Amino acid sequence: MKFQKSAYQYLVRGLISLGEVMNAGCVRRTRRELGLDQDPCEYQLTEDIVFTPDDWDCELHGDLYLPLLDLEPDSKSLPVVLLVHGGGWAENDNRYQMKKLAKPIAQEGFAVFSITYRLAPEYVFPAPVDDLLEAINWLSKNAEKYHIDMQRTAIFGYSAGGHLAELAAIRKSEMPENVSIRSVVAGGAPHFMRLDPDYPLVQQLMGHPWQEDVDRYRSATPVDSVTEDFPAVFVYHGAKDTLCPHPHVEKWQARLDDLSIEHTIHWVKGKGHIGTFLTPRDAVVRAIHFMKQHL
Repeated sequence: MKFQKSAYQYLVRGLISLGEVMNAGCVRRTRRELGLDQDPCEYQLTEDIVFTPDDWDCELHGDLYLPLLDLEPDSKSLPVVLLVHGGGWAENDNRYQMKKLAKPIAQEGFAVFSITYRLAPEYVFPAPVDDLLEAINWLSKNAEKYHIDMQRTAIFGYSAGGHLAELAAIRKSEMPENVSIRSVVAGGAPHFMRLDPDYPLVQQLMGHPWQEDVDRYRSATPVDSVTEDFPAVFVYHGAKDTLCPHPHVEKWQARLDDLSIEHTIHWVKGKGHIGTFLTPRDAVVRAIHFMKQHL
């Protein structure tokens, strides 16, 4: 079993590397267009930091990417991005997949904390959202140590990670006073969970069929639970995504419009759910530019 998992991760890493090569030309052009063509920052990576307290249900880890910039001893000049992996809320710690996102974000001068969270079916909603809030608490407590400015915080996730990023931002009133969530990036996310509440992965996250507690499903649905103080959000989505079909984005966009929340919707042409993650064309570059504008 361990061999199978290692072989799968090796295959995924290979696909990610191939995707980066295929995507390189588009990325270079968009970086020039957006004025992001300066030399990338070098960064330091510290892996497997435990961010949960001793009394948490299970020990959770994160990888911290810190740009190597010349900072004054008392400065807190690094904006920070909490990075959240996907995977259907279940089964695997997929932080290794997020290195393809963490690297270009850190190279633009952001501190990046790439985390995992409690996974279904052993843990159900709202446990993974609670974990994101605990990661924010850890960053807040260690902000001075790592020269992080928590007033300039973003949350970025793909697929299930994008869904959790949005739900965590909705609960920003529960975060420490020194934290300000300025933007959210959600790629390939199921914004409207009630679109297909009988989908097995959704029921596994929730722990019961939607008919047993409709209000609980609503609380796990960004479209239903968002409020007008939600931060600016950048959404990117595969134009041919059938796993999270178009109505997820359409319902989310309509709700954001209703509440006058700043948002950008970016469709990745010709790509499905996995293809958008592996070869997102210029979507990630545009998402980074969006965060730079708001942080």
